[in-house]
Amino acid sequence: MIITTLIGLRLIDYALLNEKELNLFDKIVKFISSISYEIYLVQYPVIFLIQDIKINTYLKILIMITVTILISFIIHFGLSIKKKDKLKVLKIVIITLLGLTSIFGVYKYIVAKDHTKEMKALEEQLNKNELLSKQKQKEIEKKLKEEQESFEKELAEFDLDDEKLREKVAKMPFVGIGDSVMDVALPSLYQRFPNAYFDARTNRTDHEANKILVDLKERGLLTDIIVFNLGTNGECNSSCKAQIMKTIGNRKVYWVNATHPDFPSFNTNLINLAKKYPNIKIIDWISASKDHPEYLISDGVHPTRKGSKAYAETILDYLYEDYKKELKLKKEEKIKEHQQELNKKITFIGNELLLNIYDYLVEEYDSSNYIMSKDYSTSKLLSDLKEKIKNNELSHNIVFVLDNSTVLSKNSYKEILNICKDHNIYFVSITKNNNKDLNIIDFSNEIDNNDKYMMVDKKHLSEEGKKKLTQFIKKYLEEKTK
Repeated sequence: MIITTLIGLRLIDYALLNEKELNLFDKIVKFISSISYEIYLVQYPVIFLIQDIKINTYLKILIMITVTILISFIIHFGLSIKKKDKLKVLKIVIITLLGLTSIFGVYKYIVAKDHTKEMKALEEQLNKNELLSKQKQKEIEKKLKEEQESFEKELAEFDLDDEKLREKVAKMPFVGIGDSVMDVALPSLYQRFPNAYFDARTNRTDHEANKILVDLKERGLLTDIIVFNLGTNGECNSSCKAQIMKTIGNRKVYWVNATHPDFPSFNTNLINLAKKYPNIKIIDWISASKDHPEYLISDGVHPTRKGSKAYAETILDYLYEDYKKELKLKKEEKIKEHQQELNKKITFIGNELLLNIYDYLVEEYDSSNYIMSKDYSTSKLLSDLKEKIKNNELSHNIVFVLDNSTVLSKNSYKEILNICKDHNIYFVSITKNNNKDLNIIDFSNEIDNNDKYMMVDKKHLSEEGKKKLTQFIKKYLEEKTK
């Protein structure tokens, strides 16, 4: 207010100076002051007519100022008629042309289509979209929070401590088929594995295995995990074993090796069988009992009471370690899947341009997050970004949908990229943007080649333009994120 007042007083002072007291600068100021009212009348039409010319911005501003001053001077000159004026005829011609131009302007105004209702409807739609987007944003933020909590809950199931995980494995259902070694250890096995089913008998060999498996399968008792302790009393041939594995299918098999088998080749054959069938894991009871004579009775085959408990724990050890590895892989896969889902998510941030196409965009990206503001200043945009990043509220892909009402300098772009450095950033532009450091979704050529894409105000997109831009964004993002 004070500065404006001082400038005003200085201008009044110029008006009071005599011509002889004026220097060159004073004369320039006085000249501009003399045509100030004409400038006031002319500036808006000139800006309106020149603003859409596709040239350098600074050159455009220079042309606007030059043309405004030139036309203002011509009008001022034409209106300053004196009685004895040598240029009276020229001034009359100028006044006549000015009058005709004004009459033509009035005529064009009368016959021009009234877009008031159209622009009012647009304003109402933008306001409605802004309210809808805020509501949508809350819903999406709530949904994202719930999804994250659900994911963390699922991960927690993978992160049981060793003791709890071991007990969980011990309670898993499985089928045990064995000979006298397993038969002797049954009390310890049932105590350790309360949900398992064991079928063990003295002098059994793997010749009987397939028949037992088929019977269990028909009765619906064949589980996804099968523990064999067959081999001490002999083994069947390769075709017999192939039939066993065919009946088992993709189920997991844990086969206990034999401490003193009747046929020494059994353990070697078992190793070769495990190499042939990746779903077979060998439980190394030989190594577990080697340095513990107290685990086996004098025949070196059947377990003692203490050995039975160790035998059950050895089976549990292998089931536990395998399950732990499987759980780790599942956790990694779950994290990978979750990350892939996050990588597909998009946050749209924008001003009136985003509000303008919101109706069409939300049909294509219903689960996306929308952050919109009619008047998005650079400072507000940067401030919002910092806050959203800090609170982890932005998706992996961020699409800025901004028209020229939000003026971004090169430094502003750099700051945006720096703030969102861990995200994929895209900028939708309806005017030419030559910044090569950015992923530009350049819609300017489409607008230049089709006048139907813009409304009469040359600022907002028409219905056809909204549809086209939405399709344009979708196609670009699909190519970039596939």
